[in-house]
Amino acid sequence: MNKLHFSLKIAFTFFSIGTILFLIQLIINKITLVTFIGLYYVLFAAILNCLIVITLLITLIFDKNRKSILKSLVIIASNIPIALIYFIIVINYAI
Repeated sequence: MNKLHFSLKIAFTFFSIGTILFLIQLIINKITLVTFIGLYYVLFAAILNCLIVITLLITLIFDKNRKSILKSLVIIASNIPIALIYFIIVINYAI
């Protein structure tokens, strides 16, 4: 159960930080240090989120609390399209 709580905190934290970086980038409206920080942040977040998804999938196989694990997987996985949309907007908007 501790893994589930941790994964939800991670998902919310990555979403919040990503949204803040996205909004700052939109306000600045050009390629700056924030752009590069955001790109490295997306890479780091993707790697960590993939590790969490793998951990949750393994937990799903062995744990009986499948409903809450699936909820956590959906929440973590929802960050992927959001990050992709942010990335596409920044690339098209900042360049």
